[in-house]
Amino acid sequence: MSDAEARRAIAEALDRSIVVEASAGTGKTTALVLRMLALIGSGRATLARIVAVTFTDKAAGEMKLRLRTQLEVARAGATADARPRFELALSELETAHIASIHAFCAELLRKRPIEARIDPAFSVMAEEEERELLDRVFERWLTGVLEEPPEGVRRALKRRGGEDAPSEKLRRAAHTLVEQRDFEAAWDRPVLDREREIDRMLVALSALADLGRVASHPRDTLGADLRELAAALSEVELEVSGQKTSERDYDRLEHTLGQLLRKRIWNRKGLGQKYADGLLRADMLARREEARLALEDLVARLDGDVAALLREELREVVSAYDVQKHEQGALDFLDLLLCTRDLLRGDAATRAELQESLSHVFIDEFQDIDALQAEILLTLAAPAGSALGTPPAAGKLFVVGDPKQSIYSFRRADVALYERVKRELVASGALAVQLTLSYRATDAIQGAINAAFSAVMPEQPDGVQAAYRPLAPVRTARAEQPAVIALAVPKPYAPWGRITSRAISESTAEAVAAFIDYLVTRSGFMIQEPNGAYRPVQSRDVLLLFRSMRGYKRELRRAAFRMSWLVAGRSTLEKRSWRCARCSRRSSGRTTSSLCTRRCAGRSSR
Repeated sequence: MSDAEARRAIAEALDRSIVVEASAGTGKTTALVLRMLALIGSGRATLARIVAVTFTDKAAGEMKLRLRTQLEVARAGATADARPRFELALSELETAHIASIHAFCAELLRKRPIEARIDPAFSVMAEEEERELLDRVFERWLTGVLEEPPEGVRRALKRRGGEDAPSEKLRRAAHTLVEQRDFEAAWDRPVLDREREIDRMLVALSALADLGRVASHPRDTLGADLRELAAALSEVELEVSGQKTSERDYDRLEHTLGQLLRKRIWNRKGLGQKYADGLLRADMLARREEARLALEDLVARLDGDVAALLREELREVVSAYDVQKHEQGALDFLDLLLCTRDLLRGDAATRAELQESLSHVFIDEFQDIDALQAEILLTLAAPAGSALGTPPAAGKLFVVGDPKQSIYSFRRADVALYERVKRELVASGALAVQLTLSYRATDAIQGAINAAFSAVMPEQPDGVQAAYRPLAPVRTARAEQPAVIALAVPKPYAPWGRITSRAISESTAEAVAAFIDYLVTRSGFMIQEPNGAYRPVQSRDVLLLFRSMRGYKRELRRAAFRMSWLVAGRSTLEKRSWRCARCSRRSSGRTTSSLCTRRCAGRSSR
C-alpha cells in the first residue's frame, strides 16, 4: 500500500481498526487527528465518546491544541449537515478524554472508587513524592537490617567501588522493584557452589598470570597485562593470607572477581607471532580469552544469585512503601494502572459500562506502551459486554506508533510487546498501514538516513528488532547549499606521531566548533520556516548530539567568545578608540588590546 493509499484508508476506512506505523516527521499525529475529524464529521462518533491516549501530559496538550485548530478549519468548510457536529465537538473539547494514560486511568477511578476499592478522595503522587516516600522507607529498613544483614544485602554491601556507594545501589534496586511490583513471581535461583567456584577461578587466573613473567620482550603489552593481573591477585592473597579456607571472606573475593573482569587487561594483543620460547602468541591469546569468558560467566552467575536474594529481601521495602501510601490515601502512577486493570478484570458490569461509553479508542506513540497499559486499552476497545481477551470491535481502535523508537524503553516499553500486539490486531481484522513520506528531512538528508539505517536495522523474526522502513522525502534541498556535510578530523595524531582516540576526540570538537562559527557567521546558509519563508541560520538552529562531551564545552565556549561581537553586529577586529589612564594618549586601530601604545605600563580605558 502506497503512502497516499494509507492516508486515504485512515480517513475513509472508518469501519476497520487500523494500526499505523510511521517514523518521526511523516505526520502520524496529524493522521490521527484527521481520523478523529472524519469520525465526527460522518456522525459515527462524538468527541465525548472518544478517548485519545498518549504518554505525556505535554503531548496530550499539543494534541488537544492541534485538534482544536483542525476542528475550526473543518467547521468553516463543512456542509450544513456536518457543521453542527463540529460545533458540538468544539464545545466538548475541554472535557474530552484526551490525556496521558495515567490521567485517563485517574479519571476512570475517580468516577468509580467504590468498585475499584480505593479511597474516593485519593491523591496522585508526583514522581518526586514517590521517590521521597520510598527513600524514607528504605532508610528505615536499611538501618534495621545493618546489625545483622541477610545474605543478599551482606554480599551487596561488600561491592565497593564505582561512582555510587553500595547503599545507593541497594536504593536503586528498591526503586526498580517498586516500579516492577506487578510482577510478583519469585526469581529463579540456580544452584551455585559459590566458594568452590571462586577458589577454582582464582587458581585458573593465577596460572594464567604467571605466564606474564616469561614474555620474550619486557615491553610486550600482553605480558604487561598478565603481570598486572598477577599483581592484582597478589593483593587478594595478602588480604586473605593467614585465613583458613573455611574462614575466607568470599563476599570480598566475589567483589574482587568483578573488579578483575572490568580491568583493561583483556584486550591488548602485543606484536609478533612468538610470545615466549615455545609459546605462540595465538595460543596465549586463546588461553586468555578462555579465562576471560569463564570469569565473565562466573561473575554473571554470582550477580544473578545476589539479585535473586535481594528480590526477596527487598520485598519488605515494597510492602512498607505500599502501607505508607495507603495511610496517606495516595496512589502512584503504577497504582493507577493496577487499580484500573483490576477494576476491568473483576467487575464485569463496570467493564461493560465503560466499553459501551466509549465508541472509539485512539492510542498515540503506541511503541511506548507496556503490557499493563495494553491490557487496559485493548479491553476498553472490545465490544460492550464481551469477555476478557476479546479482540477490539471493528473500527473502534486506532493506534499510531514507530517501533524503532521503542529502543528507548520509555518506562517499561518493549518492542517485542508492540510487535506481538500488532500481529494479534491484524489477525483479528485490523488494517496495518505505513506512512512513508517524510515532511521533515530534505532529499539529501533522507537519502543518507535511508542508506545508513537500512543496512543495520534488519527485521528480526522474534520481533526484538524493528525493521527500518526507508522514507521518501517531500522537501528538496536548496541547490546553493549542501544538506549533508562530512567534517574531516584535522589533527588525529598525538604528539608522538600515532593516531589516538583522544586526539581524534579533541580535534573533532575543535572542528565542530569552528564549523558552527562558520555556519552562523559567514556561510550564508538559510533555514526554511514552517510557512515556507527562508531566513539566515542562527545558533538556536544548531543541534549537537554527543557520544562524549569531552572537549566540546571548551571549544564551544571559545567559538561563542569569538562570535560574541558578531552576534551583536560588530566584529572583534573592528576599529576601537582607547585613552591611556596614565599618559592620556589616545590609541585607535583594528586591535583588541587595551595596552597603551607608548608602553608606559598604563592600562587604557575605552
